[in-house]
Amino acid sequence: MAPAKTETGTRRTNPSPAPLSKRSLRLTIGTSLALVLLAVGTVFIVGNLLVQRAMRGATQEVALVQRQYEPLARAAREIRDSLAAFDRSVLAYLEADGSKARAVVDSAHERIARAIAAHGELFDTPAAQTSGAALHGEIGEHQRSGATLIERHEGRRETRRAAWAYLEAVRERIATAGAAGLPQGENVFARRSLAELARALEGVTGGVTRHMTSSSTADAASVERAEQRFRAKLGEHDAEFQRSPGRAWLDLVVADFESAVRLRRAQMQ
Repeated sequence: MAPAKTETGTRRTNPSPAPLSKRSLRLTIGTSLALVLLAVGTVFIVGNLLVQRAMRGATQEVALVQRQYEPLARAAREIRDSLAAFDRSVLAYLEADGSKARAVVDSAHERIARAIAAHGELFDTPAAQTSGAALHGEIGEHQRSGATLIERHEGRRETRRAAWAYLEAVRERIATAGAAGLPQGENVFARRSLAELARALEGVTGGVTRHMTSSSTADAASVERAEQRFRAKLGEHDAEFQRSPGRAWLDLVVADFESAVRLRRAQMQ
């Protein structure tokens, strides 16, 4: 049978598209997976590069900070250590005294001076110089406080020595006047008044020793009572002492004793 004809000619029927094969479908899925993996890999690589760049930048910044501030940190540590050594040397001197202890204090002073000089060389701006000068001023004030403690300690030491020298002079005068005994033939006789005065002085020296060691209120009161007993003995035998050993001897004993008392009180202030 012949195909039907129309005005435009013979009608042709368009063929239907062929269905996709299973092989074509599998290729499409594989391609999609490849694209996904490629995208993930690209993101990973880019992220890794960014992280590495950030790490390099951070490392460079840390190195820069170390170059800029590590010398300042070292100088600050040296100042801290030198101040600690100075404090220890001052305390050791106050406890031990002596030339060796004083030499350690002087060495600590020199170490602080070197540390401050090195610290000051690192300031390159007016603001930093002002801040550093303020810190150095505080350090200097701390050193002066330590020096003041040492001066007071040395002053007290000299006062103690002077006080003991006066008491020793009183003891020698009493002993030579007859408290130790005066030979008469084969016998030695001690004057009762001088022996009593010598025993009263022993009470004073013993109390002074305890007071200077402990600095307690009770020991201070004990010394005061011992000093009063010594004065009382001087007053009790005043007339006898003016006759012998004499007025000059008595005046020297009283003057030396009162000087020792005054120095003892000054030393404990």
